[in-house]
Amino acid sequence: KQWYQRRVRGLLDPTHENLPSIVKAIAQIAKVAPKIFEEFSRDVVRDFLLSEILTQDREEEGLIEDDFWCEQEELSKDARVKIEGLHVMVNWVAQTAGDKSVISTPVLKLLWALLQQKGDMNGNSEIRLCSMSHLRLHAGLCVLKLAAEPPALT
Repeated sequence: KQWYQRRVRGLLDPTHENLPSIVKAIAQIAKVAPKIFEEFSRDVVRDFLLSEILTQDREEEGLIEDDFWCEQEELSKDARVKIEGLHVMVNWVAQTAGDKSVISTPVLKLLWALLQQKGDMNGNSEIRLCSMSHLRLHAGLCVLKLAAEPPALT
């Protein structure tokens, strides 16, 4: 708990310049060290990923009209962080011991909502088209990953 307080909480800032890398590292912690991640999972998932990342659009202005697809390296920092946030949640569900339905149901609902909204979680069209395409792609991949975890869907 002290490790989290000192290290992780201070890095969970939506404006941090290295946020995509930080969230990617948290996704790996959720995957390979689920007991450690479980201690601060609610803070990371609910208080940060859902409240500060997935439901907020911080795309650069002037980039709304663009192609439907771009290379992943061309995505904005906001889109890359959202994608990594999806991976954090899916890794969390996949590695949770016991009854996974408690956490898998809300995660699946979020992924389906992202697919239904065509990659625009807020439905306000303030996100680049290529970002929406990548978010749909990764939401679909996350659903498939959860489908490969039968206990997550019971």
